[in-house]
Amino acid sequence: MNIIWVRFYRTYELLKANVCSGMLIALLILGSLVIYIMVRDNHDTYYSEEKMQNSNLIVAVTNQSFEKSKIKAIGYVDDEKFFSDIFIVANQHRVTYFYKSLINGKHSFKVVTSDDLVNSVDIDIDNDKKYVNVSLYEDNIDLRVTDTLMLID
Repeated sequence: MNIIWVRFYRTYELLKANVCSGMLIALLILGSLVIYIMVRDNHDTYYSEEKMQNSNLIVAVTNQSFEKSKIKAIGYVDDEKFFSDIFIVANQHRVTYFYKSLINGKHSFKVVTSDDLVNSVDIDIDNDKKYVNVSLYEDNIDLRVTDTLMLID
């Protein structure tokens, strides 16, 4: 009888430990998901007509890479950090928007990836909106400046 009890007790202890570990892992995953959602919501990067109207620089960023599902990129306007995010492919053509109001004149815009890819362009703000379309690839960054919002292809 003692042998059966010891085996039962050991099995119970193993199950208890595994259940507690499983619950802890589930809580950690859930907590991470909530934090990720909060961060994405807090940096207001979804399309917004209101923000579009109140800004004269609108930047649309998308990961167009077939090789890398995630690309970390940082954007700078006049050498000041403007955005920093990890851009995921997500069925291609997932666009993340960033909005800024700048004074009239020439401004520099630069994007740097975690793979040390760099591309920059000068933007001339002249009482009108400028749109910068940023397409991230595994081996380059494509920047297009236009006076109208264009679809990223």
